[in-house]
Amino acid sequence: MELNLKLFEQQIDPVILQRGLKYFKSGVVEEINRIDHGSNSEIDFIVQGTEPYDVHIELKGDEVVDFDCNCPYDMGPVCKHVVAAMFSLENNSFANYTDLSPKKNESKTPSKPKTGQPKKKKIITAKDIDRIIDSLTVDELKAFVREECSDRSVKMRLINMYGDRVLPQSAEIYRTQIRSIIREAQGRYGYVEYRDAREVGNAIMEIIYRANDNIKAREWDAAFVKIEAVIEEAETILNCGDDSGGYLGATVSEAFMALEEIEVAELPESTRKMIFERMMSWDEAKHLAGWGSWETEFIAIAVNLASGPTELDRIEKALSTTPADENSWRDSEKMKLMAQVIEKRYSRKEADEFIYQHRYNPDFRKTLIQMAIDCSDYDKALDLATEGIGNDREWPDLVNDWREAKLRIYIIKQDHKNIAELSQYFFIKGGNRNFRQEELYNLIKNNIPHKEWPETVKNLISQIKADRNYYEYDNLKFIYIREEMRDEYFKMLSADPALRYLEEAEPYFKDIHREEFVNLYCNAIRKYADAYMGRDSYITLTRYIRHIKKFGEKETAENLAKELKERYPKRRAMIEELTKL
Repeated sequence: MELNLKLFEQQIDPVILQRGLKYFKSGVVEEINRIDHGSNSEIDFIVQGTEPYDVHIELKGDEVVDFDCNCPYDMGPVCKHVVAAMFSLENNSFANYTDLSPKKNESKTPSKPKTGQPKKKKIITAKDIDRIIDSLTVDELKAFVREECSDRSVKMRLINMYGDRVLPQSAEIYRTQIRSIIREAQGRYGYVEYRDAREVGNAIMEIIYRANDNIKAREWDAAFVKIEAVIEEAETILNCGDDSGGYLGATVSEAFMALEEIEVAELPESTRKMIFERMMSWDEAKHLAGWGSWETEFIAIAVNLASGPTELDRIEKALSTTPADENSWRDSEKMKLMAQVIEKRYSRKEADEFIYQHRYNPDFRKTLIQMAIDCSDYDKALDLATEGIGNDREWPDLVNDWREAKLRIYIIKQDHKNIAELSQYFFIKGGNRNFRQEELYNLIKNNIPHKEWPETVKNLISQIKADRNYYEYDNLKFIYIREEMRDEYFKMLSADPALRYLEEAEPYFKDIHREEFVNLYCNAIRKYADAYMGRDSYITLTRYIRHIKKFGEKETAENLAKELKERYPKRRAMIEELTKL
């Protein structure tokens, strides 16, 4: 890319220009070497980014004939570190500089300066607003508010914030308001379009915000009627239109969150009973059935609110109405609630017995395993995990949970043989949620006798190749890098020289197999050019050629770009992108 020291502000992407300017102004640019040959100059800088980066710029007069930076940026021809160095060279160019980005509806081309001084725009401050309000009479303020309430959103906000003062506390008022908000937004087609869903969501959310204000003020009944209205109308809200942005669903989620705030509070007995009854009636009516965790939320809140055997018996009966399906998530959740009821109704011991009897529930089994570990009963914990592996063969993720539990127990017991065995299993399969690749590899290595390690590595490589799963390449790459098996790593790259693999491998072949590696890279780029077309593909292509240049093979990169231009003379977009190299 051609640059001019006097014009580079107009030649470089505004975003990169802003970032470079910020770097320059923060004082992280240091010129460390300069060689002048008449009008030609070569200047070296260090620019302190996430780490120190070397920048080299060559000038011929004001023309930048070459530049380079060893940072990893590859999304464009110029990085922010080069820009920072150029500002350092021509530091007068930023003296009156405020914003290099083009404003909305403005051309990127700088406009001609206007004669005379521009008038300063008056900024209206909060203090100005206060002065205006203070200058108005009560009647003028009332008239202003009444006029503004012709706007539905203002009217709804007024009702939400101050309706409690004059309107009776009734969920039906807020339900009517919610239906009105939706009806107005649906228009003639009876459907809330995507572009209107946000406004509808915000209007309904005002009711929840007001309920939260009531909660802070410990006005429990006033808060609940608002929450109740949103939950009662939940299906109407969720089904009224296009909720791709999640604005409608968010109102229901917020209503449940507010309800949970009330649930844990110290409520007056009359309020507790009222909310308990509402939860039970919603559960019995199967309100929000099919809407994920919401349908079990009512009984869960009722469990926490329940007081005395009568209410607990009612919940126990509700939870026992249908036989439990051990493969059903909802039934699994209900069983956990039943355990809470039994503990609350009878004793912790009886709850533990219920949990053990229903240990096919994965959450119960995890609880039992943890209880056994806490009591140092490792044999019982291992038996439970082994039983889980046998019972849950159809659920690979669960089986891995039980294997992971066994691995953790073996680590506690310092059972080296089983630690190494299970760690190898997880490493070959690509790790799991809690043990990552490096941690597993260290567990293998630290639990194998030193003299057996070379043979273990050899067997691990063989098993990974035989398993041929999704993680094969990453696992082999990890071992080859960790054990400094660069020849094997290069053979693997040669067999599958995908550009993403070559990009990852760059740091490891600067000193070994360098020439062969660059050739692999060039051939992979040629194949990419054959296979892909379009501007985005050409940007990617140029990015990879830029990698070869940063690898220290500037001439090779330029020759490859020239070759591709000649091979595809009709791909104008490709030639444009390659010219930016």
